[in-house]
Amino acid sequence: MTKRQDQNGFVLIIVVVFIALFGLMMTVLAGISKTMMQESAAANLEATNKNITNSAMAWAKYNAPNLSIGNEPLTVQLDVSDLDISGAACTVTFYKLSNMEIEIKIEIDAISGTGNNNRQVSQCIYPMPPHNAQK
Repeated sequence: MTKRQDQNGFVLIIVVVFIALFGLMMTVLAGISKTMMQESAAANLEATNKNITNSAMAWAKYNAPNLSIGNEPLTVQLDVSDLDISGAACTVTFYKLSNMEIEIKIEIDAISGTGNNNRQVSQCIYPMPPHNAQK
């Protein structure tokens, strides 16, 4: 064998090893990117739920004194279609606990970027302000 033939075999081995390492790196990076996408979708869904919850709570506290809440729970479906969140729905339910306080229950259904349904329920007890306190 001549020196030239030995060098051609060595270059071939280097190229094959490089391709194998490149394939291994791509496999690892694909797994990491999938995990990052799932974490990003979960964080987006959590932020969406917090935003809708805070908006619904503000709406409920503003409108609670003007609603006639009897002994039966009062349920209101809020329109969240303007938020451009696919599959989002928000329901606010008012429960009268006494003449001085009500319980507000907020239920949010949203679909994450990965297509998973998520339901979040928030509750708080809100003291009723006097009816004439709000203008």
